[in-house]
Amino acid sequence: MGKSRTIVSLASILSFRMLGLFMIYPVFTVYAPQFNQGSSFLIGIALGIYGLTQALLQFPLSTLSDRWGRKPIITFGLLILALGSIISALTHNIYILILGRALQGSGAIGSTLMAYAADVTSVENRTKAMALMGITIGISFALSMVLGPLINSWVHLSGIFWLTALFALFGILIQYVFLPPTSLPTQSKQPLSRIIKSLFKQDDFLFFNISILVLHAILTASFVAIPLFFSQWGITSNAQWKIYLPVLFAGFAITLPILIIAEKKHLIKHSLVLGVLALAVAEFLFFGFPTIKNVMIMALFCFFFGFTLLEALLPSLVSKIAPPLHRGSAMGIFSTFQFMGIFIGGVFAGLIRSHYNDAFIFYYCSVLCGLWLCFLGFSKVRYCVLQNES
Repeated sequence: MGKSRTIVSLASILSFRMLGLFMIYPVFTVYAPQFNQGSSFLIGIALGIYGLTQALLQFPLSTLSDRWGRKPIITFGLLILALGSIISALTHNIYILILGRALQGSGAIGSTLMAYAADVTSVENRTKAMALMGITIGISFALSMVLGPLINSWVHLSGIFWLTALFALFGILIQYVFLPPTSLPTQSKQPLSRIIKSLFKQDDFLFFNISILVLHAILTASFVAIPLFFSQWGITSNAQWKIYLPVLFAGFAITLPILIIAEKKHLIKHSLVLGVLALAVAEFLFFGFPTIKNVMIMALFCFFFGFTLLEALLPSLVSKIAPPLHRGSAMGIFSTFQFMGIFIGGVFAGLIRSHYNDAFIFYYCSVLCGLWLCFLGFSKVRYCVLQNES
């Protein structure tokens, strides 16, 4: 019971953190041009910059958590997130906003939370725990698509940043009330450079890192364009939740049983392929039929389904192959790739919008999905073996 409460508490901290960061996605590109000195490129930078600072600091902070303990690092990260959110809430200048978003990303504790969850679970239950953490990110993303427009209609974009700061402080409260004290992890005697080298020698590890990078690059790039297309149909950002909500429920209704079947029947590779295929179909439909509302809604369903499925599977698999003494480091590298994908996706979309029609964002995302599928087909990753490995 105690371990279950710990996992739920960790998932709650992760959820509040990601919810605050994701809530700007459905409204940011519509309202960001109101910032002083704003441009398409700088808006893309502002949306994706927190991914860059997350990427740069995930590994250092998670490695420190292997040496100093998880809880001090989690507290530090949440305080930095709160500070960046407050700066973002107070500014009307795009450059100060970029600074605030960069600080938001500097609270890079996602991998530390994942490592904490892996620390307190047995090998048999680790997949369930990691899946819960992954699903938490998916649920946070889903809720943000609904809550972001609603909150924006009440308190505007600055209110979303203030709420993100409040969520960060609430996460600290959850940690000290519900998370048990932890002993300092046993330290490895290997040099850090050797640990990193040994992790990257595993084909499995490199594959999952590249996969999470591509997934979040596609996520960020797509949500630069999706709200704009809905706005062109006359659906204001404050009303777009009416589209997101039913589509999200339908996506989750299908994702959960697939995750259960994949675990029991050792169909991990098939599930990964299914997730990438769903994203590829979504991006193709977004690009090919941007003016047909029903097709775009179908594409949105495929997108949410594919994203949620992959977001749940990938961290679970990484936690399984990571050596226990280096689990924080492994999850830190994984999260570095994840958030680097967010930065690349934001910059990528900003550059495309500066030179081409917004629909070309979807075209290039569909090309990425095609390359990802080829990568899946030729990869030597031991999908089925991973089911039984510690």
